[in-house]
Amino acid sequence: MSYLLHGRTSHNAMGWLDVVPRTHNRLYIGGLYALYHTDLVQAAGITHVLSVINYEVMGPEAAGGEKLEGLGLKHFHIRAEDDPNENLLQYFDAGVRFIHDALSAPTPSTSSSSTPSTTNNPRNPQSSYTVQWQLCEGRPICEPNVGFREQLEVWGRMCGVEGEEGEKRRVYEEWVEGKFVGEVWEWERRGKDRSAKL
Repeated sequence: MSYLLHGRTSHNAMGWLDVVPRTHNRLYIGGLYALYHTDLVQAAGITHVLSVINYEVMGPEAAGGEKLEGLGLKHFHIRAEDDPNENLLQYFDAGVRFIHDALSAPTPSTSSSSTPSTTNNPRNPQSSYTVQWQLCEGRPICEPNVGFREQLEVWGRMCGVEGEEGEKRRVYEEWVEGKFVGEVWEWERRGKDRSAKL
């Protein structure tokens, strides 16, 4: 089984589906229009799709414009804008579980045995950074906005917390209470200021 991550994209020189490096050709990243090329999706063996986009994702017109589930794809949809003020962090746990389940599900060629996951431990704080860089290697145009990058850092702290789930929740709630909200230009300046301090 393979898995596709997608969000908003414009036409560029990259392929419709790009393999995320070091995932044994099981994790792909692409734009919305990759889903309209059902031959590519089928050839890649994609069974699960995670979408981060602010509207309902429908299949190609040739397939009746069905929802992705009607095309035999499992779909996890995060309805969000590409806006640094969006709280994507609230979906990370469920999204990571969805990806992990997709990558560790049995494949038709392995009978009933589970395929070992090709990712690091999804709760490992280093894995979020590793996966982030792998995604960027697989799709060089991939550049999360400043707000999203900040949320990845918070996720890394949440995953690094030892002990109870309540402690992880505390890190999240502290971030929600104190999170920066501003215009895009303010976020960009904030990102440059943070980079300068490193």
